[in-house]
Amino acid sequence: MITEFIEHRLFPTVVYQNTIPVNQSELDIVKGIEYERMPSNNGHFTKMKDVLSVMPETRKAIEEHIKYYTKEVLSIMPKYNFPIMDSWVNKHEEQDEAQKHFHANALISGVYYLQTPPDCGNIKFHKPTNHNNFLNEMLNFETIFVNERNAAEYVIDVKEGMLLLFPSQVYHSTQINKAKSERYSLAFNTWVSGIFGTDIDKLEL
Repeated sequence: MITEFIEHRLFPTVVYQNTIPVNQSELDIVKGIEYERMPSNNGHFTKMKDVLSVMPETRKAIEEHIKYYTKEVLSIMPKYNFPIMDSWVNKHEEQDEAQKHFHANALISGVYYLQTPPDCGNIKFHKPTNHNNFLNEMLNFETIFVNERNAAEYVIDVKEGMLLLFPSQVYHSTQINKAKSERYSLAFNTWVSGIFGTDIDKLEL
């Protein structure tokens, strides 16, 4: 009977998870910012798109995690930096959700959960259609159980203080908020700055 094997996980997409304690005073500030209904009519977001400018402690903590994610987890050289370009807060009321989407014109995106009442809806990451592992779009096998090897979706249970960082091209969505109170989450995108190329052909971003 086969009882063990060696598994090589080829070219994984790393979603980084960590925790930052919620700063209640900064949360109170962002709750008071003006919100507008999303064009998709499934939630609200702040009209302000640089919300981290009024959340200095949270911004500092997130920047430390971005640095750790890029340098220690992804082993990117320290000559490259990944500054935050924009940030906003999403407010999802009862029955609101976020449709499947990705973040264009960005490299690393993140979400930080400020308020997550029970049953407020988890985040789902979706396998891209061009990700041709054994289970592809042409064949839909029934499976004994679902795990990261055979799933088309990957769900992470959200909780207050949770920070997630991931490549911006990864499709994601949120489940319906079935709670009576709002779910608040901070979203942001980064770009890159640094020196690219060789000594002969350098490009600075």
